[in-house]
Amino acid sequence: MRKALSSRIVVIGLALFAMIFGGGNLMFPLYVGLTSGNHFWWAVSGFLLTAVLLPFIGLLSIILFDGNYCAFFQRIGNRMGLLLLFVCVMVIGPLIGIPRIVTLSHTMLQPWLSATSILMFSAVYLLLNVIGAWHKALLVSLFAYIVTPLILLCLGIIVSHGLLLPGTISVTSASSVTIFTREVMYGFSTLDVLAVIFFGALMLTLLKRMMLHETRAQVMRFAFIAFYGGLLAFVVLAIVYIGLAYVGHKHGSCVSFAHAGDLFREVAGRLLGRSGCVVIPLTVFAVCYTTSVALLVVTAQYLQETFFDNRIGYRLSLVIAGALSFVPCYLGLSRILDLTAGPVASVLYPTVIALMLCNVAYKIYGIRSVKMPVLLTFLISSALYAYQLVAQWGIMDAPGRFL
Repeated sequence: MRKALSSRIVVIGLALFAMIFGGGNLMFPLYVGLTSGNHFWWAVSGFLLTAVLLPFIGLLSIILFDGNYCAFFQRIGNRMGLLLLFVCVMVIGPLIGIPRIVTLSHTMLQPWLSATSILMFSAVYLLLNVIGAWHKALLVSLFAYIVTPLILLCLGIIVSHGLLLPGTISVTSASSVTIFTREVMYGFSTLDVLAVIFFGALMLTLLKRMMLHETRAQVMRFAFIAFYGGLLAFVVLAIVYIGLAYVGHKHGSCVSFAHAGDLFREVAGRLLGRSGCVVIPLTVFAVCYTTSVALLVVTAQYLQETFFDNRIGYRLSLVIAGALSFVPCYLGLSRILDLTAGPVASVLYPTVIALMLCNVAYKIYGIRSVKMPVLLTFLISSALYAYQLVAQWGIMDAPGRFL
């Protein structure tokens, strides 16, 4: 029995890691390391706080709700809960999450794509996503046994080269507190708190199906398996983040790049030389494809079960989700990243985190308060974001004083 449980924990952990670790997760830690200067561990600690610890709490919260994300969101009220649920699914799915992965893949793979346009690439990529998500029951085995070992092997090659080869560390005049605070905010851009709530629900659903023919006592252990599998996934994620951040810290200033989307390709290309022609595209495709397929499955499952109330099937929902994801790809990576760093990270993300923390407090300590903390978080974060926009547009020449 213990051996079987340990095996399932490893499988769930590796599969969940593949889902969480998307294209942005290649880009963000490198940039954290590059901009950390002589405060590397301050920067990494701030980033890990919001890019690893908070998502892990998000996984814990959905496990406590038995994977029922409708019940999770409806604690703030039926209508508002369903509205927030809809917004979150659209953000991590067809509006931002999937298009961000598609456009980032196009940017990272540009040298190998010749003159392929973003629309042509998006159409082919999303078609491959739909094919990959067609049989969702196979995802856990595919991700755990094939994709995650491949990703870790490729990243291990890159990080080991980064550790061994000489590099140049950039210097910054910013204080350690400033850098820590900046990277705490930067960790929000991963959107992993939003994604892991739905990935956790998906993993619980698939885990129950894996244990369909086992005894009731064994089935009762699925929450235990999901929790420790998630813990394994986030430990691996933290180790990978630290390794990539150090590579960016040591070698990021040695390359030139137009924007953050080019950083991984340029750094890995410098470290690997000719062998990078194989390792880089393989890493990018494996990392991006698994996450976008998982997000497509989550979106399709939501459309089928919640939005259409099972009036249409899973595969038709999958096609609709793929079609919806195609349209925003036209915006390109830069605009999608602006949306991510703007209203999503500044308003939606804090609101969902407040709900998540309230739900954990409710399940563990019996604290029922939820509507007022979530509302206050939404209002405060909205006001702060509006202030930032006003200041950015130059309407204000000093704090609190309009031109």
